[in-house]
Amino acid sequence: MDAQDLMAKLILWLDQGTDVVTGWLISPAAWSQFALLALSFGLAVFATRRFQPVLTRLLTPATTEGMLARARLFLRVENRRKTAGPEIRSMSPTKAIGICHHLSANTPVTMEASAVPM
Repeated sequence: MDAQDLMAKLILWLDQGTDVVTGWLISPAAWSQFALLALSFGLAVFATRRFQPVLTRLLTPATTEGMLARARLFLRVENRRKTAGPEIRSMSPTKAIGICHHLSANTPVTMEASAVPM
Protein backbone atom coordinates (compact mmCIF):
# COMPACT_ATOMS: atom_id res chain seq x y z
CA MET A 1 0.00 0.00 0.00
CA ASP A 2 1.56 3.27 -1.00
CA ALA A 3 1.05 6.71 0.49
CA GLN A 4 -1.67 7.77 -1.97
CA ASP A 5 -3.84 4.74 -1.20
CA LEU A 6 -3.40 5.35 2.51
CA MET A 7 -4.28 9.03 2.10
CA ALA A 8 -7.37 8.16 0.03
CA LYS A 9 -8.53 5.72 2.72
CA LEU A 10 -7.94 8.32 5.44
CA ILE A 11 -9.93 10.95 3.52
CA LEU A 12 -12.77 8.44 3.05
CA TRP A 13 -12.84 7.67 6.78
CA LEU A 14 -12.79 11.35 7.69
CA ASP A 15 -15.64 12.00 5.25
CA GLN A 16 -17.69 9.20 6.80
CA GLY A 17 -16.89 10.53 10.29
CA THR A 18 -18.00 14.05 9.42
CA ASP A 19 -21.25 12.65 7.97
CA VAL A 20 -21.95 10.83 11.22
CA VAL A 21 -21.12 13.87 13.36
CA THR A 22 -23.22 16.28 11.31
CA GLY A 23 -26.09 13.78 11.32
CA TRP A 24 -25.87 13.62 15.10
CA LEU A 25 -25.68 17.39 15.49
CA ILE A 26 -28.74 17.91 13.30
CA SER A 27 -30.80 15.09 14.85
CA PRO A 28 -33.43 16.20 17.41
CA ALA A 29 -33.36 12.73 18.97
CA ALA A 30 -29.70 13.11 19.86
CA TRP A 31 -30.31 16.50 21.45
CA SER A 32 -33.26 15.17 23.45
CA GLN A 33 -31.09 12.28 24.69
CA PHE A 34 -28.40 14.74 25.71
CA ALA A 35 -31.00 16.89 27.51
CA LEU A 36 -32.34 13.82 29.33
CA LEU A 37 -28.81 12.86 30.33
CA ALA A 38 -28.13 16.34 31.72
CA LEU A 39 -31.50 16.35 33.51
CA SER A 40 -30.89 12.94 35.09
CA PHE A 41 -27.44 14.06 36.27
CA GLY A 42 -28.99 17.14 37.86
CA LEU A 43 -31.67 15.06 39.54
CA ALA A 44 -29.07 12.63 40.87
CA VAL A 45 -27.04 15.49 42.37
CA PHE A 46 -30.19 16.99 43.90
CA ALA A 47 -31.32 13.64 45.35
CA THR A 48 -27.87 12.99 46.79
CA ARG A 49 -27.74 16.37 48.51
CA ARG A 50 -31.31 16.02 49.75
CA PHE A 51 -31.25 12.45 51.08
CA GLN A 52 -27.65 11.99 52.24
CA PRO A 53 -28.11 13.72 55.63
CA VAL A 54 -31.30 11.74 56.27
CA LEU A 55 -29.70 8.41 55.36
CA THR A 56 -26.58 9.21 57.36
CA ARG A 57 -28.71 9.96 60.41
CA LEU A 58 -30.71 6.73 59.94
CA LEU A 59 -27.68 4.51 59.35
CA THR A 60 -25.43 5.91 62.07
CA PRO A 61 -25.99 4.00 65.33
CA ALA A 62 -25.79 5.62 68.74
CA THR A 63 -23.11 3.15 69.80
CA THR A 64 -20.57 1.26 67.73
CA GLU A 65 -20.92 -1.93 69.74
CA GLY A 66 -22.97 -4.90 68.67
CA MET A 67 -23.58 -6.73 65.45
CA LEU A 68 -26.50 -4.57 64.32
CA ALA A 69 -24.52 -1.37 64.92
CA ARG A 70 -21.59 -2.69 62.90
CA ALA A 71 -23.94 -3.66 60.07
CA ARG A 72 -25.47 -0.17 60.06
CA LEU A 73 -21.99 1.38 59.98
CA PHE A 74 -21.02 -0.88 57.08
CA LEU A 75 -24.04 0.30 55.08
CA ARG A 76 -22.85 3.89 55.23
CA VAL A 77 -21.12 4.61 51.93
CA GLU A 78 -18.86 7.33 53.29
CA ASN A 79 -17.57 4.95 55.94
CA ARG A 80 -16.64 2.40 53.26
CA ARG A 81 -14.84 5.10 51.30
CA LYS A 82 -12.70 5.89 54.34
CA THR A 83 -11.76 2.29 55.05
CA ALA A 84 -11.44 1.03 51.48
CA GLY A 85 -8.32 2.47 49.97
CA PRO A 86 -7.27 2.31 46.33
CA GLU A 87 -5.88 -1.18 46.87
CA ILE A 88 -9.32 -2.53 47.77
CA ARG A 89 -11.30 -0.75 45.05
CA SER A 90 -9.22 -2.00 42.11
CA MET A 91 -8.39 -5.50 40.99
CA SER A 92 -4.69 -4.83 40.46
CA PRO A 93 -2.49 -3.14 43.05
CA THR A 94 -1.47 0.45 42.41
CA LYS A 95 1.79 0.09 44.32
CA ALA A 96 4.12 -2.86 43.90
CA ILE A 97 6.22 -2.14 46.99
CA GLY A 98 6.96 -5.36 48.79
CA ILE A 99 5.47 -7.54 46.06
CA CYS A 100 7.99 -9.92 44.52
CA HIS A 101 6.83 -10.47 40.95
CA HIS A 102 10.07 -12.03 39.82
CA LEU A 103 10.02 -14.89 42.33
CA SER A 104 8.69 -18.36 41.65
CA ALA A 105 8.46 -21.60 43.60
CA ASN A 106 10.86 -23.35 41.22
CA THR A 107 13.70 -20.87 41.74
CA PRO A 108 13.91 -19.91 45.41
CA VAL A 109 15.90 -16.87 46.40
CA THR A 110 19.21 -17.65 48.07
CA MET A 111 21.47 -15.21 49.82
CA GLU A 112 24.60 -15.45 51.81
CA ALA A 113 24.76 -14.54 55.45
CA SER A 114 26.34 -11.16 56.05
CA ALA A 115 26.71 -11.47 59.81
CA VAL A 116 29.16 -13.62 61.69
CA PRO A 117 27.46 -16.48 63.57
CA MET A 118 27.65 -16.29 67.36
